[in-house]
Amino acid sequence: MPELRLKLDPQLFELVRGLCLQASANLKANLPPTEDLAEDDETLAEAWLADLRDGQSREAAALLQLLGKPGFGSRPLALDETAAEEILRACADIRLRIRHDWLRDLPDEALERGDLTLGRLAPPQREGALAYIVLAAIQEDLIAGLDPET
Repeated sequence: MPELRLKLDPQLFELVRGLCLQASANLKANLPPTEDLAEDDETLAEAWLADLRDGQSREAAALLQLLGKPGFGSRPLALDETAAEEILRACADIRLRIRHDWLRDLPDEALERGDLTLGRLAPPQREGALAYIVLAAIQEDLIAGLDPET
């Protein structure tokens, strides 16, 4: 059973939670284009988008529920495998959205290595980078819990 052992300062936790809420709303508003798919089969395109919306909503809700759990960021929390996988996918979706909305001017390599000088970033970028890094840490914990061989 995966367990999150992330320790977070309460202010950082609130910042991450707020950005996750914003990014989650942005996910719903910015689904991928379906023009190519719609040309072939409009019904298929509508079904695909509905399934994507449902999946992203369910996964984002699982992450937001985790972020709302008492003790998150201050003590280890055990998750069942299904919830861990949903949260893992939500972290990936939301990190991509944060990347697009707040961090588009930063190089991918620096973001992935966490090689950023936060003090030099504008406040919105700094907040986005902190959330991006925290979500990466959540992903790493979950991956390690789901596959102890890693």
